[in-house]
Amino acid sequence: MEGAAQNARAVGQKVLDRFEEKKQGLVVYIAGATGSGIGPYTPKMQVSVIRPDGTGGRQLTQGDGDRRFPRPSPDGKRILFVGNDELHVVAIDGRGAKALTATKGSKQRPRWSRDGRHIAYEGDDKVCVVDSDGGNLKALTKEGQSYYPQFSADGKKVFFIHGKIGAWDVWSADVASGATKALTTSGKAGDLVVSGDGTKLLFTEGGRAVVMSAEGGAAKPV
Repeated sequence: MEGAAQNARAVGQKVLDRFEEKKQGLVVYIAGATGSGIGPYTPKMQVSVIRPDGTGGRQLTQGDGDRRFPRPSPDGKRILFVGNDELHVVAIDGRGAKALTATKGSKQRPRWSRDGRHIAYEGDDKVCVVDSDGGNLKALTKEGQSYYPQFSADGKKVFFIHGKIGAWDVWSADVASGATKALTTSGKAGDLVVSGDGTKLLFTEGGRAVVMSAEGGAAKPV
């Protein structure tokens, strides 16, 4: 079971490392050399943009380091990404690059709130939130392991997968108070996605796709 979970995460990682999203008529993506195979390994993945017709491609970040998980802001003016295990933002024109965090540990799968004011991410297997200017960083989970954080439509809650190997469920956390709540109890949940209108949660449960209300309740097969 542990091997299957690791394989699923590995596949998801490859997809997310090449994540593409259109904003302002541009496709945002990660590209670049990952080493020549000669000498020490030096990742050089860069945040880049290109028009859908293949023209106007340009690189927005510079230097060595592994940049992953690019996420355009809701207004399309900034791009959030992970670089050297810290959160960064850069303007869509490549100006104003800024680190939002300066803490030890890994950071993965950052997501904007829909109003662009907050960011949720995985930090050393915990769900953390931080303001979009880098202030008020805090962990919403403290025990177990938590993955796939995503905001509710109003930005007041973060949904995520939480548990331990062999026992994963969908949880929610109140951003203001930090109070957490289990929304499922099967121990078989994974791969969480919030619907576009924020009213439903789509996830896998025991290997099948299911959907449930963002308020909780019974999960139904898709």
